[in-house]
Amino acid sequence: MNKELIKNMEKVKIAELEFLEETFGNQSKVASILDVKRSSITRWHNGEKPDGQNMTKLAEINLILTRLISFFKNVDIARAWLFGTNAHLNDQVPIKLLKKGEFNKVNDALDQYFAGTYA
Repeated sequence: MNKELIKNMEKVKIAELEFLEETFGNQSKVASILDVKRSSITRWHNGEKPDGQNMTKLAEINLILTRLISFFKNVDIARAWLFGTNAHLNDQVPIKLLKKGEFNKVNDALDQYFAGTYA
């Protein structure tokens, strides 16, 4: 793989991490959401790459969050959607499902919500 492409991918991951930190308040909260130690977040900032599972989780949470903010035009409402119980998810909490890697369930619930489908 091209070295420049790899360097750009690493920049994207740092940008995703910083976006989560800005949205959720700090590295400790992001670590909790990703279900990793805070020191992992620090190491990622210092150039260590997240493992494959955490890279995927980072991208998935960013995608969901970006979709929510684009729809609601409000970060607080987007966070509330993530941390509240959701009828489309049988009253489960989306962020807890994302922590467990259940992106498809949350993404599907988001699609239903955006479509105006009642649960």
